[in-house]
Amino acid sequence: SHTFQILPSPKTAFPIFSYNAERTKLLGPAGSNKGFPFGSVSPEGGILVGFRFAKGTSFGGAIHAIQPIYQVDDRYVFGERHGKSGGEIETVLARSGYAVGGLNVRSGLVLNAIQVIFCEVDGYELDRTKFYQAEWVGTEGGTAYPLHSTDRIAVGVAGTMEDYLHCVGLQMATARIRK
Repeated sequence: SHTFQILPSPKTAFPIFSYNAERTKLLGPAGSNKGFPFGSVSPEGGILVGFRFAKGTSFGGAIHAIQPIYQVDDRYVFGERHGKSGGEIETVLARSGYAVGGLNVRSGLVLNAIQVIFCEVDGYELDRTKFYQAEWVGTEGGTAYPLHSTDRIAVGVAGTMEDYLHCVGLQMATARIRK
């Protein structure tokens, strides 16, 4: 059974972000590099503002799929889902005017849990002094990995997966507003 989720429209429009997709830098990945690599970046002009996570039944509810949510100008756009189908869906979306600034990850044999860190968007940069952390999604256990960037914006995800996600990281870019 599929559950379709309608996202609200963002209250704040963002500038159109422009970056070179070939020159993104990987923050992380956190976890074991077991499995096959995956990765995707935002549609043109977009910035990462949240995720739709799917929790499985094994390992006490570890994360077995991740789907990025981007904001492009004044609308939300779902990115490609990475991982298994099904699962219990949890959506973590930034407050208006905020975007993904980093992750706290707990990972062992699988990707146990993720906590998203959101920072305020200031022009085409993130204000790292104005941030908040979402609730953890996932289960107990695993080693803690902080993935915190200092100077770039998150424009995508990357990691490895087999039956479950094994590690996750963020594709970071230096963005400029398109004039």
